[in-house]
Amino acid sequence: MYIWIGGIGIICCLAASHFLHEPLKGKITGKIEFGNNFIRVNDDHFDLKNITGLELSLSDYYDRRPQLGGTLNPNLSQGVANQVTFRYKSNQTHVIHFRLMGKHSYLSLSGFINEAVKMGKISAYEAEDLIGKENIVQ
Repeated sequence: MYIWIGGIGIICCLAASHFLHEPLKGKITGKIEFGNNFIRVNDDHFDLKNITGLELSLSDYYDRRPQLGGTLNPNLSQGVANQVTFRYKSNQTHVIHFRLMGKHSYLSLSGFINEAVKMGKISAYEAEDLIGKENIVQ
């Protein structure tokens, strides 16, 4: 009898894990905006022409399901494993994590990424990895 109850409990947990989001390990605060030639973080404005060491990671989005399943842990992503890293005028390094809300939200950064390629801030190969070859403007 207890084995049946335990088995049903595990099945329910496995089923529920496919509809629950991973817990956040902190708070999401602030606002980030990517323009064609700038990044604005809250009230700080960073012109692309004065940025060096630009690195972007766009690997996550809200509700993304992991490739592997079969765990009792929540499966849906919060979409916050994205980041931009850069140095600005004073050589201070900025690392900013941000959320992408949908599977194709990375495309909203296409203008910024294309401008970064034109200005030599990132390579065309990096841009291709980030937004796809079909979204690169020559």
